[in-house]
Amino acid sequence: MDKKLIGFSEQKLKRLIGRHGKEFVFKRTVKNDFGEPENDVGEFFVKGIFHSEKSFLPNIKDENGTVHEQISPMILSSTDYVKEIEIGDFVEINNNKYTITAILNMTELNFAVNISLEREQDGKRN
Repeated sequence: MDKKLIGFSEQKLKRLIGRHGKEFVFKRTVKNDFGEPENDVGEFFVKGIFHSEKSFLPNIKDENGTVHEQISPMILSSTDYVKEIEIGDFVEINNNKYTITAILNMTELNFAVNISLEREQDGKRN
């Protein structure tokens, strides 16, 4: 891809995030030398756009088959905004706690990332 086009796409993404994005506060439980969690929590700020992706998982048993729908929450952001976060950090969105499961470099051009999240189950039905 042409460098000018990459630069244009990167600026377009940053404008989109600047106009419609929200600042998310990711937290990390600090661990001691033995890997045990301490009370201190590190905070990292990431500006991005929360969105979700729907996927369908087939479940075939004998002659009957069903399709289960799975919704994967994500945050679209720029690589400039996500330098400090790591897999395992967590964020609270709409009173739900989400944990980072993956940080994906979109299109392998190093300007856009998708932060994949997994909602932690709390036993309540929403």
